[in-house]
Amino acid sequence: MRRYGLKGILYLMMAMSVVRTGISDIDILALLIPIIATCGLSLNTDRRIRIGLFALISILSIPIPLLILSFPLIAFDFDSPVDFVFLVPLLLKPNFNALIIFGSSCLIYALGSLEYNNDVLTTKLEAFNDQQRTLELSQEQMQVQAIKEHDDQLKVERLNERNRIARDIHDNVGHLLSSAIIQVGALQAINTDAHKDPVYATLKQTLDQGMDSIRSSVHALYNESIQFEEEVATYLEILKEKDVNLDIHIQELDPKLQNTLLLILKEAVNNIVKHSNATAVKVSIKETRAHVIVTIHDNGTLQSAHMSSGIGLKGIQKRIKDLNGVCNIQTHDGYRIYINVPKEIV
Repeated sequence: MRRYGLKGILYLMMAMSVVRTGISDIDILALLIPIIATCGLSLNTDRRIRIGLFALISILSIPIPLLILSFPLIAFDFDSPVDFVFLVPLLLKPNFNALIIFGSSCLIYALGSLEYNNDVLTTKLEAFNDQQRTLELSQEQMQVQAIKEHDDQLKVERLNERNRIARDIHDNVGHLLSSAIIQVGALQAINTDAHKDPVYATLKQTLDQGMDSIRSSVHALYNESIQFEEEVATYLEILKEKDVNLDIHIQELDPKLQNTLLLILKEAVNNIVKHSNATAVKVSIKETRAHVIVTIHDNGTLQSAHMSSGIGLKGIQKRIKDLNGVCNIQTHDGYRIYINVPKEIV
């Protein structure tokens, strides 16, 4: 407001300088020329135009002989839009009205330049702050995503270790207990000493209980692994704004295969959310006698190159390859992933 008020005062001074001595053609010319020239300076930053406008103001507003005598004494910089303001006090123009008009015009232009520079700096600062906030938000999102992926990987590793322990117990300890039960049964069959029958019966009963306990523990470890359908439904919750059709028809699968299929499903769903404009998604998980077939299909169009060549899709293909499976990814006529993996993991 101060800047605009000062401009108004300067314009008023220019008008009063004309009114004070009466309006004449010379006064009007002296008034209009600096104002027009100042507007031209304010609208144009070209150095050559500034030099030309300055020369025009000088020639028409100040006596030419006095200008010629004073000009060599001045160290003038034409690259600066306001340096010529300092020339005015040295020229002592007899026409005081024109001098007021000229000086006021120069000051108005200088104020306009300062206001423009301030606006430019403010705009640049706001843009820099926006970029900084965007960068910080992007870094936070990347950190959250990295932590989540790390947690998922730890979960898979933990579940795989449980599955390995369960298999080892079943294959090793279970096999030994089965052999012991068979041997006790054989001893009972050939036993001719009635006094030993209770001993063999107690031993067989103990072994049977141990075998039941082993089976129960192994089954509990497998059950802790994954509730597959519940996990699939959880992953699909981020697609709640879309029309989701889920079709699952499978029996109990190998836990490692289930873990891998869940990671693949998660990556596919993330791709749909980030890079697809789909409104409907269909997920089908079915099994045949020897294979599991997974199909993920949406009705969107390709929005990003990441849909067809991203790191996530390469990760899906690598996981399927590790399972000796087949993975086919298409991005025309919707985003489609077809997966066929054997049920038995070697």
